[in-house]
Amino acid sequence: MILKKILSPVSDALDRVCSVLIVVMLGLMVVITTAQIVCRTFFTSLSWSDEVTRYLLIWSTFLGATCVYRHGGNIAITFIQDMVPKKLGSVMRIAVHAICCALFAVLLFYSCKYCGKLVKTATALPIKMKYIYLCIPISMGVLMLHALVMALGVTTMAWADDAKGTAGNPYTLDEFNALTESISGTVYVSLDGKSMDNGLTIGNDAIADHYQYGEWNSETAPEGYPFDTGRIDTRTSDNAKRHIYSTGKETVNVIVVGTVAGAAATGEFTDINKGITLKLPDAAKVTFSGVTFGEGQMRVVVWNEAGVQSMTVPHRMRSITFDGCTFKGNWLQNGAVGVDSMTFTGCTFEKYENTAKPGNSNPIWIQNMGYCNVTFDDCRVNACRPLKLWENDVSGDVTIKDTKFIMSKCTGDDENTHKNVAVMFSTINHALGDIVISDNTVTGDATGFISFYDKDSFAMKEDASFTVTNNQLPAGVETSVKWKEASAYSPDKMVVTPYTPAPRYYYNSTTTDTKTDTKTDTTKGSPKTFDAGIGIYAVTAVLSVTGMAWTAKKRH
Repeated sequence: MILKKILSPVSDALDRVCSVLIVVMLGLMVVITTAQIVCRTFFTSLSWSDEVTRYLLIWSTFLGATCVYRHGGNIAITFIQDMVPKKLGSVMRIAVHAICCALFAVLLFYSCKYCGKLVKTATALPIKMKYIYLCIPISMGVLMLHALVMALGVTTMAWADDAKGTAGNPYTLDEFNALTESISGTVYVSLDGKSMDNGLTIGNDAIADHYQYGEWNSETAPEGYPFDTGRIDTRTSDNAKRHIYSTGKETVNVIVVGTVAGAAATGEFTDINKGITLKLPDAAKVTFSGVTFGEGQMRVVVWNEAGVQSMTVPHRMRSITFDGCTFKGNWLQNGAVGVDSMTFTGCTFEKYENTAKPGNSNPIWIQNMGYCNVTFDDCRVNACRPLKLWENDVSGDVTIKDTKFIMSKCTGDDENTHKNVAVMFSTINHALGDIVISDNTVTGDATGFISFYDKDSFAMKEDASFTVTNNQLPAGVETSVKWKEASAYSPDKMVVTPYTPAPRYYYNSTTTDTKTDTKTDTTKGSPKTFDAGIGIYAVTAVLSVTGMAWTAKKRH
């Protein structure tokens, strides 16, 4: 259709223009509010700043609404369309956009009539108010065009989009693993309720990078392998040093959703085939978003490539993030995860007792994970055994913050078991980096917060620090104990700052006697005190900067 060919690029162009204008307006708000803070505090207030900032905020809000609608950022209740057949769901989405288009047209008509009647002038600015109110008809016009484009089914950017690999229409695992070409950008994959009993692979040979050895000190990369990984391997057949070169595929963000069943519990760390293997580009960033990992055992690894000059070489990826995930089983793993950083944010670990081996009921227990920076942030851990990601061949930084630990004893534990601690460091063959454990809360029946298998086997880098700050513990519970004991025990580098309750503020109302209070304020403009207005300006500036950064990021 000619109409489609015309409207779609116009919609795209208007979206880009609005995005740029929003960034410019937010930038002006930052500049003006900053200038107002300085002038208000040290000189004379800018009489026009409040009004200009207010109008810029109004314009950026209405223009921002067009961008949000164009990119499908509005809250949508889609459970009905998800339940019906795909074709009927498409019809429903078109109908929604058609209704929105009609609504925007009505608002455009009446806002134009209203603007035409306005004759007032702004208070501090020599500008007619109808130009301020023009943001309404302009935004309604742009929104009407976007809605029409979406109703015609020509967009590729909204929640109405049916393209495979998007949030609204993710690849199934089988579909994703059947791809024969490299991927780029952001791709969504659903685990489809599969089980890890026989292992799951996300990705394939066509998607992933491949390795080849290059001669030591050679300046020429092997043909087809232009990217030097910076890694050296001495496990070659002739025991000579070799540089590892890669096909160097571009960064891809893989968002994994859905549910997956855990493997049958054995309590052992040797079930290497019962887990998730990531066969993706080395530059990939993988996020498990809201995934539920069912009862049983799990593990995650990055694939090992066989046949590289008769050797097997492990791959590494950029990052793995578990965002808002639920773990109903436990993670037992012996071997490197193969990633630079692993982050758990907003995750829930339900209490799980390993029936095959109750002693291995840790929410996570990873041995020999190699180099990896690990972060726990704002998680909830309900367990009878500690988080233990740090044992034997490990290195990297450790951060645990804003996490709540609900501790208890496992079935069969008696009063002398002393294994119900929140975090444990075991034997460590390599030196860990900086460790920060702050602002966590421990409740329930806990022997201690942090435990150490042996102080002499706990190693950190010489310049690394170990800070334990502001953690709230039950009465009588030690911050640091020896494993299987309740007595206080800590390494030399650990620095503990006790929990300090947040201060409570009470407002005291005072009355000024006008007869006796003769003090005169001689300041220019506003008082010297830091009043509420300055606070509001400062917050507005911070929010504006954040908005600019986010908008620029989305545009990039």
